[in-house]
Amino acid sequence: QLAVDWQKYPALRTRVISAKNGVQLGLPSLMEDFPVRNEADARHALARLKAMPQRIAQDIAWLREGKRVGWVTFKASLSQVPDQIDKLLAKAPADQPLLAPFNHLPAEIPADRRAALQDEATGVLQSQVVPAFQDLRKVVVDELLPASPDNGAMSAYPDGEAVYKLFMRAQTTLPLDAKAVHQIGLDEMARIHTEIDATMKQAGFAGTYAEFAAQLWHDPKWY
Repeated sequence: QLAVDWQKYPALRTRVISAKNGVQLGLPSLMEDFPVRNEADARHALARLKAMPQRIAQDIAWLREGKRVGWVTFKASLSQVPDQIDKLLAKAPADQPLLAPFNHLPAEIPADRRAALQDEATGVLQSQVVPAFQDLRKVVVDELLPASPDNGAMSAYPDGEAVYKLFMRAQTTLPLDAKAVHQIGLDEMARIHTEIDATMKQAGFAGTYAEFAAQLWHDPKWY
């Protein structure tokens, strides 16, 4: 039922980039985890590298659709994306996660073919993948950030309150509203602080709660 209900909000499909997710993070992670046991694996990694510009272009299309329908990632998060792209593209080939499969080719592949694979991958990165990421960066800076809201609250977006309720239903399996969830959190904090107060007295600690927490956090003897 949740899968059906999510379909009422197609704008969520446009939320493809933020400081915590997106191709600038996902594609490097993919390549770092890509197993290369033989030349066939290396060829598959090369095919994925070659497909990245299309993948990035698809996300650009989603981002532009998101802007059209009023679903642009809020500024505090989105503003970190250009720097993430810059740092990714600035890495030297030997440290470049997008080239990770080719920097760890197995010795079973003859040296000349290893060199050829590495050269081809580096060429694809520079001639195709880097320009695609630069296009994405330009779209984020020139098109999305000017439209990015300062307020990241879901209620600031079209249908945001309904979407938030759906997120809560997905996470809790319960039809709760935001105020009810917040109150549960406040009640839990009050309960926990009562237990902490009792523990402080039991331990003979005479300071404040903040001092007690700082001692537990910083004193190595508690680890």
